[in-house]
This record gives sequence, structure tokens and C-alpha cells, in this order.
Amino acid sequence: MHRWTTSARCSTSSAGTRHSVKRPRESWVKSYTKQGQGHTYSTASALSMPLLQAVRSAYPGVNLFINDNFGLVLSEMVMTGRLDMAIIYAGSPMKGLALQPLLTEDLFLIAPPGMELEPQGDQTIALHALAGIDLLLPSRMHFLRRMVDEAFARIGVVPNIRAEIESAETLRQAIQAGVGATILPSALADFPPIAKPPVIRRIVEPGLQATVSLCVPDHLPMSDQARAVLEILRQQIGNLFEAGRLEGIRVPEAGSPPA
Repeated sequence: MHRWTTSARCSTSSAGTRHSVKRPRESWVKSYTKQGQGHTYSTASALSMPLLQAVRSAYPGVNLFINDNFGLVLSEMVMTGRLDMAIIYAGSPMKGLALQPLLTEDLFLIAPPGMELEPQGDQTIALHALAGIDLLLPSRMHFLRRMVDEAFARIGVVPNIRAEIESAETLRQAIQAGVGATILPSALADFPPIAKPPVIRRIVEPGLQATVSLCVPDHLPMSDQARAVLEILRQQIGNLFEAGRLEGIRVPEAGSPPA
């Protein structure tokens, strides 16, 4: 199963923030941690740089291998020990893996600047209203694309998909150029400051949500280095919630499934 949303050998959208991180032991020098992020379009993509900076500051002897890439079967890499952990969308439990929901994301229409849409005071848009809009989406290998396709099928709408794009930067450029709109988490709407801001509307009728989960092996011990990086990751996720910079992310409900 192909995944998103950073990888790190100790291997970016969690419920709580954990606190003090101990300084590294001498044995950690030149040690590696691998983490995987299963989807560039998810909120987890916003965690890569803060995680790298925090690990570098707290544990200068730990070399973090981050993989934020498409087309990797990150769950299998975690299961076999090639990654210590991954942040993924997971539709159901997976044998050999433990999944812990970290955050839930709403999906949004992210459209070119100036696109005229029917006025809505609550800044939402019904899914059926997107029938005539040119859409730019990830390929069908991605969890979010399959979710969007299934939602359109349930309401009997055939979407006008103009292109499938596997690069977040190319997708932002295409939206900025007016080529089309997309349906993804609000993290994709984080355009450069010099760019005109896109039009963003939360999808309703039906609302679309996906849960991002931490994925670790259930049969392999976690190294001290990986545990330290995981603690920092939890802190960074807590910082995301506190900052409130990204729309439509929240702590998963207790007992919620992975996705």
C-alpha cells in the first residue's frame, strides 16, 4: 500500500505534547534514525523542517534520514525495520504494525487566486458544486485520491480531472497559474509569501476527513535514538495545534480508527 503524508532512519499531521528530552549519550554519536512520511500533501509535510532543526539542536550526534517521497511502500519498510517509524494514512489495521492516530485533517478545495465561487459565509463548498471545476489531483495510488474518487462516486458526480500531479511544488505552481484546483488538506495552500493566496473552501456535503497515524513495527524494539526522535515529533505536532496556522486539523477523537 503506498503512503504519505517524512521518513527518518530514526524514520511529515498527534494528540498530546510530551516534554523534557534528555541529552544524548556518547554511544549515540554517528547513530542513525530513519523516519518515513507517507504523503507530501498531508499536514505531516509541515513537520519535516521543525523536526530536523529540533533533533539537530537536542541530539547533534544523531543523523536523521528523512524521506518525504512518493511511490514508497512505507508500511512495509517499517515492518522490515528499514524505517523506525512512518507517518501515514492507513485505511485499516495492518499486520505486523501498530498504528496510533496523530491528527485528523479536513479536505479543502484549493483554487487559483481570484476564482469566482458561489459566496458562502462559512467558507465551505459542497462537493457536488465542483462538478464543473478543472481538478488537479494526486494519482490513484494515493489514499486521499481514492477517498476523493469514492466521495464523488457516492453522490453520482464525475469529476473533471485535468491532470494527476505527484509534486506538491508543481501542484502549487499549477494552481497559481490558474490551470486548475485541487482537493487536499490545507497544508497544500501554504503558498510562498510573494504569491497571491489561493481560494480555499472546506469541502462539505459530505465533509471529507482523513486521519494521519504514526506507524511503528509491533514486533521490533525501538532504539533509544528512535524514542528520542519520536518524543520530539510529538512536541512538534503539539506545536502545530497550538500555533493554529493550518486550517482543518484537530486531535483525533478517542477510539477513532486510523483513517
